[in-house]
Amino acid sequence: MESWEVINQRYLRSLLDRLLDAIKHHTGQGTETPLSEPEFDQTNPPAIENLCHLFHLSDFERKLVLLTAGVQLDKAFGDICSKMRREKSKPWVSFDLALQLFNRNNWAPFNTQSTLRYWQIIVPDDLKNPTVCPIHLDQSILNYLIGHPVSDPHHEPYLLPLPKADKLIGSYKALSDYLVSTLNHFSSEANKPVFLLNGKEPEAKTIVTRHAVSSIGLQLYRFDVEMLSRDTKELHALYKRMERDAILYNCAFLFDGEIDGHHPERMKPLLYLLKRLSAPCFVSVDGSLTGLHREIIKVEIHRPKYDEQKHLWQAAIPNADKELTGQLPRLLDQFDLGERQIINIGNQFQTERQLKKEDDFSKLWSLCRKQSRHKLKNLAQVIEPAPETVNWETLVLGEEQLQILHSIVDQVKQRHRVYQEWGFAEKSAFGLGISALFAGVSGTGKTLAARVMASELDLDIYHIDLSAIVSKYIGETEKNLEQIFSTAENSGAILLFDEADALFGKRSQVNDSKDRYANMEVSYLLQRMESYKGLSVLTTNYKNNMDDAFVRRLRFIVQFPFPQAIERAGIWRSVFPSETPINGLDYEKLSRLEIPGGIIRSIAVNAAFHAASEDRHLEMKHILKAAKEEYNKSEKTLMPELVADW
Repeated sequence: MESWEVINQRYLRSLLDRLLDAIKHHTGQGTETPLSEPEFDQTNPPAIENLCHLFHLSDFERKLVLLTAGVQLDKAFGDICSKMRREKSKPWVSFDLALQLFNRNNWAPFNTQSTLRYWQIIVPDDLKNPTVCPIHLDQSILNYLIGHPVSDPHHEPYLLPLPKADKLIGSYKALSDYLVSTLNHFSSEANKPVFLLNGKEPEAKTIVTRHAVSSIGLQLYRFDVEMLSRDTKELHALYKRMERDAILYNCAFLFDGEIDGHHPERMKPLLYLLKRLSAPCFVSVDGSLTGLHREIIKVEIHRPKYDEQKHLWQAAIPNADKELTGQLPRLLDQFDLGERQIINIGNQFQTERQLKKEDDFSKLWSLCRKQSRHKLKNLAQVIEPAPETVNWETLVLGEEQLQILHSIVDQVKQRHRVYQEWGFAEKSAFGLGISALFAGVSGTGKTLAARVMASELDLDIYHIDLSAIVSKYIGETEKNLEQIFSTAENSGAILLFDEADALFGKRSQVNDSKDRYANMEVSYLLQRMESYKGLSVLTTNYKNNMDDAFVRRLRFIVQFPFPQAIERAGIWRSVFPSETPINGLDYEKLSRLEIPGGIIRSIAVNAAFHAASEDRHLEMKHILKAAKEEYNKSEKTLMPELVADW
């Protein structure tokens, strides 16, 4: 049985032969040998008949489409056009030539709003002289007619690649089925709905959408919203070509990309298209779609569920030994990864595995940590764990503080057992986040303690300066915080919010709208900390300035005291790396300086540079020099009696 492509081309050739014969007879260049109109299958018509039906083309418009196609496909058409003009150098069609052949009395098909010109099926080379200049069939239309449809070349700058959508995991298959049933429900509507795709898994949105539309015979075009022009003329030209594709190819459009969807100006180009396109549209942009006058259907597409991630991991690292398989729950509890991320990590791990011939869980963990890490631009600094240099031995604290820090680490490690295996997560999703407040004057070890815990847990720290992200504009602070939490969600990184005093304060009495809104910002932060699956830490220099109602919502509070002489001596002993050449340091004398650990570390580093510049071992005189510099920098007085015997 012949394919549609073969039948279509033979049908088109037959129509062209019939038209060429009629033109020759009309111009007196041949005798008429009437050819009968070829028959075709009404259920699967040739492309030219489908084009005429979809755009309601008249008999003249149909002939004009065939004539322009003939000139572009068959030299004989160009030759006869040249003979009609009596100029061999002009083998092309023009509107005035078409009038002579087919339609002496009707100019309507040539105006800018006619079907052929509005939908750019026929394109004049010179818009200032459209009736006498060459006209040609749009290349995409020509490809359509000959049965080789390709994406419109005008769309290429806007299009994003489409991932494969073969076999879907269970939850994604259910979402795809929902989209299919909804699309079928609206199939008879003139304007199809707009699907707003929410969730934290961008690739899954595309895969689910492609699977759904392809299963009901639709083509999907994925447009990059970042590339959409704000020029109205350009946008309208793009709309017409997109709508033309929708009519011809029965397609749907997915609008994707990273833009600030809450900024009205950035959303205008997208809204312009959504208001006009009749095809089903899917939007994977976080923003407002108000004023569309189209049905908006919100669809939540999240990362694979716990059990689905487990099966994905088992498939990604086949033949893993029992020890590695037994530690998969740790991965699942810590890293909330998407399907593609798990597959990529599995491929990297398989490569490492072949080189080392062993299963190394720490390597798999490290790959997960790096794969789930995202940049937060100016909102946070990512600090990687450094267990070789930052560990419990580097932290000089009292027994009470150390015990609380170990308890925090234990809770992070045992989350899966308590929340999942022992059922606490089923009781309530509220308050499962592990939150802590580190209070103490600057330099007492708050940030160092967080780094020690990160090394113990082998997790990144997202170090956030709250004073830098608190905005004077309403809603901006919450927006910044949401971006931080959402970005950190799949890695379970430790969130370290520095300078909490910038946001928290004793605001129990609300005196004006600013105080009321500040309370809303604080409540939002605490709410996200309570729902965040990882560990989040607030630091403050002045705990007494914080409202007790807010503090009570935090699970742990660690007070970092100003170090006493014995603690300061311990910090001095631990501050120098083992490789540092030291000569004659007296730690008891050094502990006389009433300074916190952060300042001690700063002095130690500067003293090391002084010793290195002299090419000598690090001695008391180098520390004395660095100490004087540090005191001068902070405009404090270094009492001579403290350092007289250095």
